[in-house]
Parts: sequence; structure tokens; C-alpha cells
Amino acid sequence: MASKTTTDHVTIQRWAEERGGKPATVRDTARGDEVGILRIDFPGYSGEDRLQPISWDDFFRKFDESGLALLYEDGSRDGDRSRFNKLIGRDGAGSGDQRGRSGTRTSASERSRASGARSGTEQPSSNDALAVIEKDHRMVEQLMERFKSARGESQQWQLARRICTELTLHAEMEERSFYPQMRKVKALEPLVKEGLHEHQEVKRIISRIERMQAGDQRLSELMHELERDVQHHVNEEETELFPKVRQACDPPQLKELGKTLRHTKAEVKKESPGQPASERRVREDVREPEQSRSGR
Repeated sequence: MASKTTTDHVTIQRWAEERGGKPATVRDTARGDEVGILRIDFPGYSGEDRLQPISWDDFFRKFDESGLALLYEDGSRDGDRSRFNKLIGRDGAGSGDQRGRSGTRTSASERSRASGARSGTEQPSSNDALAVIEKDHRMVEQLMERFKSARGESQQWQLARRICTELTLHAEMEERSFYPQMRKVKALEPLVKEGLHEHQEVKRIISRIERMQAGDQRLSELMHELERDVQHHVNEEETELFPKVRQACDPPQLKELGKTLRHTKAEVKKESPGQPASERRVREDVREPEQSRSGR
């Protein structure tokens, strides 16, 4: 079943409620009057303990402020009603998307900078930690575009493998050196947990791609699924996490962390270069803080 993209409030609410869905936010990501990370919550959802309900008014206010669009499907291949949905940046929406009020599209990085400006935080240095991460995000986006325009199974397969490798390196870099530092800031811990959960979703798709052979007819479908999940993760990281990181960390800290990230990535490249992503797991010291650090 083909995916659709919309920013229309009525369409989104009707689609969700027809499937028993309700507006929600990821628990502990809200601060004061600010709504946290948005989700649509469905009965029986495996991660329901991570979510808390909010009103549709609050949902759509944050939805528009963050420049989001809903990627969704009406039905599954077997004819059942589908619950598949992802909240993505409007820059990631297809040309047939229904526009928001302004009719314009902004990138995740532009929204991140705008959010920083509104909160009075200093804008990024070209070599600080967040710039290092954003550089990886833009590179993968470019590779995804090359994959979609590639001709021939061999070229597609080579690009798919390159994308999986770059995403694996990037995730390992974040899990070794970025997330552990951010997790020391209590206000950032829920966002780090959500980022790690999204890493696992991306890794599951990568492991399926890596088990394929060149010429597999399912490759394009899985790469499309991977792109959707990566868009979703990048949007939330750049618009939700990064502005809060800039508030919590001063520029010299972020610049020093940028050096650490570049060093970590270089080290990861040297380690088991042929190891498939399916054999990598979220590092235990990042998934749950040590007792001594958490005070539990």
C-alpha cells in the first residue's frame, strides 16, 4: 500500500481516531508549557508506557510549530486497516503533500537554528559536536537521493551498502561519545532514551538489508522504509534534542565534544570494518545509566 503525506489537521485526526489512535507525547520530554515529542498512541502499542496523552489542540500546535508532516498508510497489503505512521519534517514530504498554513518547507537544520534563535541560545560552530552530527545527517540524505536516482541493480546495491555503513558508523559514534555525555544532563535523558529507541528501529532495517543479495526485489522497499525512519529520527534529534543541548552546554564544551566525536568515528572505522550492523547492539552503558551515576 502506497504511503501518503499530509499536514491537514482534519485528515490526521480522522485517520488516527478511525484506528483508535489518540494524540500523545513521549513521557518526560515536555518542559513547562512546552509539549514534548509527539506520537499517535494506539491501544496495545508495545511502547505505551513511554507515552502520555495530550489534547489534539496541543498536538497540532506543536505539529505546526515544528514544521511536521504525517507520513501514513490507509491499508496494509493484506487489506487490513494500517496503523503505519511517522512524523517527519515537511522538507521530507513528497511533492504531493498537503501544505501547512504557510505553504513553505523548512529543513530540520533550519528549524533547529530557528528554535535556537527563539530560545536565545548561541548558534552552532562549524566544528562543534552538533555540527559534526548534522554533517553526517546531510551526507546520508544525499546518498539516499543518489540511491533513488541510481540506474541498475549493481549501483543501487553499492549505494545501499554505503548508506548502511554510514548509518552504522554514525550510530556507534553517537552511542559511544555523544549520548553518554548528554545523559548526564537530567533534562536530556528522556530525549536520549527516545533517540536510542529510534536507533534500534533503524538497525533492525539495516540488518535485513545486509542479509540480502544484489538484485533482491525487496531492496527498494526496505530502503524506502529505512529512509522514512531516518528522516523521523533526524527531525526529532535536530528540532527537539539539539536546541536543549545548546541550552545545557556551553560552546567550548560542544567544541571539545566535536573533537571527541570525530576521533570516535575514526576509531570505529578501524574496528571490525567488515562487521555487519546486525551484530551491533545499543551499548549497555548508554541504554541504562550505571547505578552510581543515576543514584538508584
